[in-house]
Amino acid sequence: MQDNDHQDAKEQLIESFEAHKTYVGKEIRSRIAMAKVKSSQKERSQIPTRIKRGDVLTAFCGTKARPVVVVKQLKDKIVYIPLTSGDNVHTTIPFSSRFFGEGYFTLSLDVCSVDYAKKNFIGIFDDSKSLRQATDHIKNFVNRL
Repeated sequence: MQDNDHQDAKEQLIESFEAHKTYVGKEIRSRIAMAKVKSSQKERSQIPTRIKRGDVLTAFCGTKARPVVVVKQLKDKIVYIPLTSGDNVHTTIPFSSRFFGEGYFTLSLDVCSVDYAKKNFIGIFDDSKSLRQATDHIKNFVNRL
């Protein structure tokens, strides 16, 4: 998920090179160094002071980074449910969010530290009904084991 400033700067840098011209490494490094690209580091004002249910983070699920929705904080750990766009055996409840589009909650829970959650915060999940349904579905699934 890149913001528009990053995408615009990237496109401008790409367009500065001619398609049918060969460049030496020194020229490429020089152009990259001179490019005005906004830092990807979050400012302090963009990091939440606390994490709560319904916050969305970016976390690695296997080898893929994907959005995850916070379910609960247990002491110094954050419990979350990963989101996915595909409907398969690993999915549960569908959702529709104006920020994250349409997709599904997965049938898994994972945890991270509070610090990790704060640093990787990306937004707030606005479909609380489907979050509640997904949480209930996972609880019922686990209780049947």
